[in-house]
Amino acid sequence: MMRLISSEWRRFRHDRGNMVIVLVTAVILLLSGVMASFDAKARRTEENTQKSAHTALVERITGGLIADDKPIKIQPFNINRQAGANVKLALGEGLVLGSSRFDSLTSDTRVGIESRHVDGRRDGGLSNPYLASLGALDHGVLVAILLPLALFSLSFGLVNEEREQGIWRFVVSQVDNEWRILAAALLIRILTLTAIEAIAAALALSIDTGGKLSVLTTWLPDVFGYALFWGAVAALLILLTRSSSATMVAMLGTWIIGIFIIPTMVGELAKAENPMPSRLATLVEMRAIQQDAEDHAEELLTQWYKEHSLPEPATEWPVSTVPRYLSQDNQYRPLAYQFDIARTNQWNWMSKWYWLLPNIALLGRAESLAGISASDYQGYVSRVNQYEDAWRAMFVPKIMRFEALTRKEFLSLPSVTYSPQSASDSSRARMTAPAYLSAFLLLAIAFLLRRRLSPAAD
Repeated sequence: MMRLISSEWRRFRHDRGNMVIVLVTAVILLLSGVMASFDAKARRTEENTQKSAHTALVERITGGLIADDKPIKIQPFNINRQAGANVKLALGEGLVLGSSRFDSLTSDTRVGIESRHVDGRRDGGLSNPYLASLGALDHGVLVAILLPLALFSLSFGLVNEEREQGIWRFVVSQVDNEWRILAAALLIRILTLTAIEAIAAALALSIDTGGKLSVLTTWLPDVFGYALFWGAVAALLILLTRSSSATMVAMLGTWIIGIFIIPTMVGELAKAENPMPSRLATLVEMRAIQQDAEDHAEELLTQWYKEHSLPEPATEWPVSTVPRYLSQDNQYRPLAYQFDIARTNQWNWMSKWYWLLPNIALLGRAESLAGISASDYQGYVSRVNQYEDAWRAMFVPKIMRFEALTRKEFLSLPSVTYSPQSASDSSRARMTAPAYLSAFLLLAIAFLLRRRLSPAAD
């Protein structure tokens, strides 16, 4: 078998058309990797700049607070507004594979007494970026699109082109089993494209200041499984057609259906099973909540003091507004969170179809390594809510009682960064295994059709 692989490698390497396709693919992936690495570096630089600016702000504010044993009366509401803590979603070590999700979702959330759900969200509609992944040309997306196309371009002439030239009988006379020739040729192409992506990804990770080459140990098995799946598809199409032109048309149609049409159909089914709430209806409901809280502001103020067993309430600003803010946000939060739940449920529903959608599984791996997968983001939103509750537990009593805020108390709640937990072996397997299982199933079917390679079948 090794002699056959060596022979097929020489045939592959000496074909000028193959080398042109390989070169073009390599250039595109390398350029994509370099551009992704520069984008990742810019994001990390911006994050460090924001962190430095917030640290300087905290130091300036704490400079105005005297020692803890000599507190002064200060208005904590103003400090809350000036230095409301930012909860960041950590940039993953594989950011170069899928950084654009950080543009689609809020990953730097400012918490405080006032509601972030009304003023703190990004501009634009609340859409589901996970079902529109192909709209953002990240490096991972480019691999998912380009790799099968390059593999088909390198493979459509196998067997059938040699039949058309009348040399297939001579080729198969050199081996005992005809199917080994096709298997060796496809394996060479799969390994070549995987190696190109390994080089491109390694270059991107080495340029990115926060990237780690250890990401490759997770990324490359998925890339190889993805290439193996499309290699199995190529083998089936070669066996089922009788001319290289028919094979080329069949491969192009399969690529369009597999990369664009089937994911779109499954995405629409995911939306139907887990519909995204209406943004307009949610905004209308939020406006109604806001108006109701403003109409009952005095009642809410009295109720807060009664619940906390405090004397007659103060009525001046900002004490008079805090209970209203809290009442509004208690109702805003579930409305906003339902969008995040819908995103996660849609992605989880689609994960059941990974065996049919290896490109979506590959994109899921890229986003997971970048640190902003569906489950990562849901965990981040939960952490933001928890931190916001802790922040308010510190500041609300101070504001309502007009109590002094000491330096120690202020520094006890610094800004935090949420780092998603590493995916477990079982979750990684759920993302990787379907592509391999589908590939082996298709290869088994191709093996059953191996007699179609015999010259006697012509």
